[in-house]
Amino acid sequence: FGYKRYDVGASSTDNITCEVTVNKQFTLADNAALHTNASSGIMFRDSIDETGAYVYVHCRSEEVMVVYRSKKGDVTSSAIYSGVAPKYPVKLKIVKSGKAVTSYFMNNGSTKWIKIGTCSPTFSGPVYAGLASHSCDYNVPIISEYENFTAVGEGTWESGDGASDGSGTASGSGGSTDTEEQLPGEAPADPPVDDPAVLLRETFSDGSRVKGDESVTNPIWKEPSGILKELEDKNRVWFKDYDDTQDFIGNDDWSDYSSSVDFAFSPTVNSQDSNKFIMYVRHKEYVTYGVADYGIVVEAYNKTNSSGTVIYDSAGNTVRGVRVYIGKRERAKMSGALTVKSDYYYVPDDWFSEDNNGVFHNIYAECFDNKITVYVDGIYAVSYTDTDLIANNFGKIGFETLGNSCYIDNILVTALEDVNGGCYDNWVGDLWDRPEPQYIKDMGIPYYDYANDDILSSFKEGK
Repeated sequence: FGYKRYDVGASSTDNITCEVTVNKQFTLADNAALHTNASSGIMFRDSIDETGAYVYVHCRSEEVMVVYRSKKGDVTSSAIYSGVAPKYPVKLKIVKSGKAVTSYFMNNGSTKWIKIGTCSPTFSGPVYAGLASHSCDYNVPIISEYENFTAVGEGTWESGDGASDGSGTASGSGGSTDTEEQLPGEAPADPPVDDPAVLLRETFSDGSRVKGDESVTNPIWKEPSGILKELEDKNRVWFKDYDDTQDFIGNDDWSDYSSSVDFAFSPTVNSQDSNKFIMYVRHKEYVTYGVADYGIVVEAYNKTNSSGTVIYDSAGNTVRGVRVYIGKRERAKMSGALTVKSDYYYVPDDWFSEDNNGVFHNIYAECFDNKITVYVDGIYAVSYTDTDLIANNFGKIGFETLGNSCYIDNILVTALEDVNGGCYDNWVGDLWDRPEPQYIKDMGIPYYDYANDDILSSFKEGK
């Protein structure tokens, strides 16, 4: 691996593009041929030790392909196959934009770049980029002939390590991160909220998630992940580009309500990743017992044929689809996995196709009494009635992404009227669809936020 260090990090504005032409690869070993998997190409690494995350686009005797390791210290690697044999000289290109790394090739005689695939290894910065060759046989060394290597890009990563590898001058005290900023330009006007049942509406039109006075139409997020982005159609959205984080907003005392969000895979998404998007409802955190909530999970899965065998495409990648289910956490750690509680809803359309990248889909959930009902693009998907001893009956909403690059927009939370039990049945966790006992009403206990102002005032005055 022959490399230079580039101060490119994980910021969405950081990018680097490298190109090279591989003229040929051969060996001078007597009476020997190169191993079938001997290779020549371009490599990106997050460190120069053997445990580092990397992406390697290269030519082998049988095809042009990509091998990558997602995280530093992983013992496994993944591959993306082009299914096309190299015809020398072969041009290779690798592009890192934000957290996504996309690889291309162009065989001799062609004038069009062919995309091999996109992956999202964890590169916090810097990026070590250069030429790599691999023989696979210690006794048969490889000789690779390259020309026209270029590296172009921009980065904001800074280090305080003194650039000990001699590859450049470093300064600063650590890697840079995206901070919340006001998107430039005048904020588009949103229609007013006239419905008193609306508890929260977030369109991101004002270009910020942390500025201004908090209100139903201007929720203030606490250290939000990802960034705000303006798309080509001028729509402003929340962009999470392989950012494995959780964000929560709202009120712990919300009980019966609906939660809606518009969600889209971004053009940098790699269908081979986990691609989990979770909308949490009735999320509460208990000091002693941990986290309780429900999660509406949108995730990628491997498609199979009628006999249950996984289907592969012509490039050797698994064919992926999208499914939805309801999960539950009870007395779990914040990072705890959701227990699957519903059936799976298999989305009939291909959300990963290039025609669908950037196309928004609506995820809508009704939380009413002890039942969660989910709709996808207005079509009933799944439901779950919680008959466990402990149900999650109150809480805010939230969002999480895992191995995913996506846009989030138009979050809407609306109170649902329970004409029978009000919020009383949520509070006691039983007696669903029964009216609140009159003697409880007469006591005027403000056990939920929906108690009227007269009752609250009387209670505070000791009456």
